[in-house]
Amino acid sequence: MRAVGDLIRQGRVRYFGVSNFHGWRIAEIVRLADRLGIDRPVASEPLYNIVDRTAEVEQLPAAAHYGLGVVSYSPLARGVLSGKYAVDAPPPADSRAGRGDKRMQQTEWRPESLKIAQTIAAHAAERGTTAMAFALAWVLKNRLVSSTIVGPRTEAHWDSYVDALSFEPGPDDERLVDSLVPPGHVSTHGYTDPGYPVEGRPTA
Repeated sequence: MRAVGDLIRQGRVRYFGVSNFHGWRIAEIVRLADRLGIDRPVASEPLYNIVDRTAEVEQLPAAAHYGLGVVSYSPLARGVLSGKYAVDAPPPADSRAGRGDKRMQQTEWRPESLKIAQTIAAHAAERGTTAMAFALAWVLKNRLVSSTIVGPRTEAHWDSYVDALSFEPGPDDERLVDSLVPPGHVSTHGYTDPGYPVEGRPTA
């Protein structure tokens, strides 16, 4: 924090943010900034999407409480929520899953998430939009989220992302998502993202 303060005073850094911080870590970084007379972080970058809603438990409320904007990442669950992956078939060879992306294998590549993605894709089609636009619009509908980080690989992807800005999820859409993944939970019972390890049970 002192190094960040030095960089701000030197004019090398205007603002800073935090990434993958649990709620208590957001509170602690704010406390340290206040104690050292350094500007607080302005943004928090959590993982947040339909199949992983754990940020709703602590990260999003903590960021809002301390005045941090939220710029979430992986709103499409590394492509799973695009609906392009079949539940019982190998992934396309040129896809992230087909290339054996390690982080995806640790997180979103789960049968439960693939099934949910297919349900979302069918529902989105009924609503006259794409699965990608639906998933992005759902993230942006959360008033605690300022923006989200996207990574279109093709122009067609980009077009679907832009469609999200004109799609407005309604109460029925919220109820559907809640029925698939309850608020604050993930798609798979007992799943823990290794990027967010449970820290409350150290053993000798």
